[in-house]
Amino acid sequence: MGYFRGTVDKGKKPVEGIPVPPFARPQQKRDFVSALQMFVAHLNEGEQQGLSQYAMNAALEAESYAMKVTDKEEFDPYPSRTVFAVACAVRFPAPWTPEGIAALLKEYGRRGHRLEEFHTVSAGTIEFGIDPVTVCQRHGDNGWTVTSNERGHVRMAARPADDFAMVMYLMDQGTGHPGPYHGQYNERIGTELRQPAQAVVGEWGKFVKNSASINNWLREWPRPS
Repeated sequence: MGYFRGTVDKGKKPVEGIPVPPFARPQQKRDFVSALQMFVAHLNEGEQQGLSQYAMNAALEAESYAMKVTDKEEFDPYPSRTVFAVACAVRFPAPWTPEGIAALLKEYGRRGHRLEEFHTVSAGTIEFGIDPVTVCQRHGDNGWTVTSNERGHVRMAARPADDFAMVMYLMDQGTGHPGPYHGQYNERIGTELRQPAQAVVGEWGKFVKNSASINNWLREWPRPS
């Protein structure tokens, strides 16, 4: 499944001050997306900004705009499934808690999104799945054990060293493998898309080379006040 499962080093910490859902007001929701966009832009620091990063931030920008439009309507304290999926996929280091991430995954599952079914979310205990059933339990030293019970066969699945590592583990449940990296796809169309995709990448390289606002973004950060 995911690529961080059980691999996060102890001692890595989230960035404080970023609001996390459920949000109390619309501005917190927009601040969350803005911080997520900055994190995406930092993902290949020291290199040319990638077209994939640009496209991802374009999608997040559209979500942010939608938040502004709906301020006067009934406020939804949760980000869209798209925003949350991006945050999980890039392992956005907001000040999540394991129980908070699990509650979000349970909420999105309740809304009909295709996620693991979360049964128990309480302080120090998180349980999800049907076959197998996965049980996550906190230890006194802030570490966690994750066991998997598949038809009576119990095995140790992971030992996240602290809460941040546990958050990364749970984010896998909100990511999985997006298309086209799983399942079947149209082989002919996939093959024919390769050449135009390479052409777009070539044009992107020319654009970035001549665009100070994009190419210099990381070198100029932080900007003078």
